[in-house]
Amino acid sequence: MKPIRLHKLLRLIGISPKGYPNTLIKSVEDRVDRVAERTVIFHLKKTIELDTDRFQKVRSCFIITDQPFLKRQQLPRERLIFVTNVEQAYLAFIRYYRSQFQIPVVAVTGTCGKTTTKEMIKQALSHEYRVVATVRSKNNLRYNHRYLMAIDETTDVAVFEMAMTHPGNLITESEFFRPTIGVITMIGVDHLNQLKTMDHYIRAKGEMLAALNYEGTLILNQDDVHTQQIDFSPYRGKIITFSLKQKADFQATNIEYAESGMRFTLVHRGHRYPVYVPGLGTHQVANALAALAVLSELGMDLKKAIGYLSLFEPVPSHTALLKGWNGSIIIDDTWSSNPTSFQSALAVLGEKGKGKKKVAVIGRINYLGAHEKRSYHELGKRLVDAGIDYVVIADDKARPIGESAVYHGLDPSRYLFCPDRRELGDRLKKLLDEQTVLLMKVSMLDKSFRPVLDAITVKRQSENRI
Repeated sequence: MKPIRLHKLLRLIGISPKGYPNTLIKSVEDRVDRVAERTVIFHLKKTIELDTDRFQKVRSCFIITDQPFLKRQQLPRERLIFVTNVEQAYLAFIRYYRSQFQIPVVAVTGTCGKTTTKEMIKQALSHEYRVVATVRSKNNLRYNHRYLMAIDETTDVAVFEMAMTHPGNLITESEFFRPTIGVITMIGVDHLNQLKTMDHYIRAKGEMLAALNYEGTLILNQDDVHTQQIDFSPYRGKIITFSLKQKADFQATNIEYAESGMRFTLVHRGHRYPVYVPGLGTHQVANALAALAVLSELGMDLKKAIGYLSLFEPVPSHTALLKGWNGSIIIDDTWSSNPTSFQSALAVLGEKGKGKKKVAVIGRINYLGAHEKRSYHELGKRLVDAGIDYVVIADDKARPIGESAVYHGLDPSRYLFCPDRRELGDRLKKLLDEQTVLLMKVSMLDKSFRPVLDAITVKRQSENRI
């Protein structure tokens, strides 16, 4: 964080500094359990308890609040700063703090691909610049404060993943980050438990336009039918497109699977560039195109960007190939689960399982709300269309997927329902051999699958990757 004098901070939120020391504040927090010297805390999360003993011992920690504390807490009055609305005071501070830095800020959203695309951009930039970025996929709103405070005078560029579960989420995040470049990787089916309909979900993702203040640079997937439903006419900024199927600003042709990654030809402004990116699936090519578009927009030479991309370290558990039990191959796709990522994972299984026995282990898909029944029925059909040999349903809630697969033609003897984790591991071992490729497609929300994956892989460390 860039330090700020207490008097200046108080003026920013409309409080007279008279009577307060002009302490140099080195940390601003949004939780009262983060008491420390030279710290200002905005009392936002009211259900978190203050460590009164700790607060009384430090000498230069100040709390900004719109609630009284209790007499029995015996807090030093001179370090309590009372405002009429702590949320508004906090917003005034974060707007000021962000305004101090005239740096490019990249915001990435999308149903699938946002973590990988963000990581591609971050890793490439980190070879030459000091980058502040979202850690892994920790994109919940509660992390925004931490990320904003990580920006200081030494920061060259920031890259943030902007998640969304409710309408208005992207607008809220834009108050923190004020992005100058926005990416919508694609819009699939997710979070319909809260957003109810696809129209609501598409519009909520379209909040990226407002997040960019209807200017700046917006990078879009030209192949995505849902993204194309957004009315971009109010947008005054620059739009860059990428595609695997048609002409675009960044187009991929000659797409091929390599052993642990994808090869393709990038067509851009009449030039053709050979590209290799670690990570499997045509969806990985789309992620790479979006990342290259961002890097080019930031001024990086494309050949250099392509070189950095070839060094990309894939995010764990995103269609990662692992050495499996008894010489088999395991596709670890246990990070997130929605219908779109389900289809992408099946494509990888189909490619790596050519001429082999293909097994899909499936857990519950969350956040579908009233759309769950229809989505599960469609997923069962996709399993059959993909030629999966064994369908293993590992969660009672996902049982309709297996039943749909049987309905659409899967041999009933090749449908296994096994919700017990210990039994699941044992039964999978009996299926696995050198001629088997198994896809583990479950959500990271269910930690109970981790021991199963451990049981059917030789190791789970990075050296286990194929």
